[in-house]
Amino acid sequence: MTHPYISIIVPYYNSEKYISKCIDSILNQTLSNFELILVDDGSTDNSYNICNTYASKDNRIILLQKENGGQGTARNMGLDIAKGDYIGFVDSDDFIQPEMYSIMYNSCIKNNAEMSICGFNIYRSEKIQPKPVNKHPKKEFNNFELMHYYLTTQIINGGPCNKVYKKSLFNNLRFPPLRMREDSYLMPHIFLKVNKAIYTGDNLYNWHQTLNSTERSKFNLNDLNALESINSLYGVVEKHYPSLIKLVIKKRTLTNVDLMKKILHTNQYKKYKHIYYLLREYICKDYSLNSTNYGENSKRLNKNIEFICRFNYLYIIKETIVGNLKFIVKKLISKI
Repeated sequence: MTHPYISIIVPYYNSEKYISKCIDSILNQTLSNFELILVDDGSTDNSYNICNTYASKDNRIILLQKENGGQGTARNMGLDIAKGDYIGFVDSDDFIQPEMYSIMYNSCIKNNAEMSICGFNIYRSEKIQPKPVNKHPKKEFNNFELMHYYLTTQIINGGPCNKVYKKSLFNNLRFPPLRMREDSYLMPHIFLKVNKAIYTGDNLYNWHQTLNSTERSKFNLNDLNALESINSLYGVVEKHYPSLIKLVIKKRTLTNVDLMKKILHTNQYKKYKHIYYLLREYICKDYSLNSTNYGENSKRLNKNIEFICRFNYLYIIKETIVGNLKFIVKKLISKI
């Protein structure tokens, strides 16, 4: 095989149901000069055998195995051996459009950019039309704009899979050994090194959301990795983008609210009551000091935070009911 333009890294764990569709979508790319690094993260199902069959038929595939340690550590294993000039990531239960890597690689080359970013589609069921996310015209970002958009919009997010990166961005950087939010921990440090990024204006990545793995997964202590990620972001912005620090405070507040809601929506309040009240304390402290920092477009957030701080028991009842109703609706949708 000639020197690959891109190293595409796919970590997988017990993905026998989806891995073939994922691999097929990569092998069918219109850009063919790539290496595909499949990293088995300690699977106990038939995933490895499926991947081994693909590897025996296509010399672009490299198959690795490791003990279970989470997606971040599996991606790191792929990064350590990657030979491509650029890096891409795909999750094993997702799939990509045939032209994805051609468009994104060429966007980097033609614009002398270190990063290319695309929008994505959310699939919840084969019988339901995908929902486009982050549909936005093509745009070029400098370093400051990239961080600003990350803090204020959904166009730039902390997920690693809808992006192509110049390999040198990962010099001295790897995903932390967290079970969750390892990607959003790393991304601000990657963004810090980017001089130019291109948003392609195309929705090229297909993100498969399942009811069990995403919408209704119960709150557990790994969810608190979100606090490590947001604190890491705070450190990056405080040092390098001090004019944006108010936006990080807002993002931190939203992160804490989301964690509180997950505790309530998944009926874990009794088990994690102490964590709920710790998160509420963080929120009320930030609100008392920084309520004006949320900005003109944050009236709804301000009201929600005030409700949490002043009428906590009503908030608990409201969000528990909302969570149960959402679960019922999503369960019905999944049966369509």
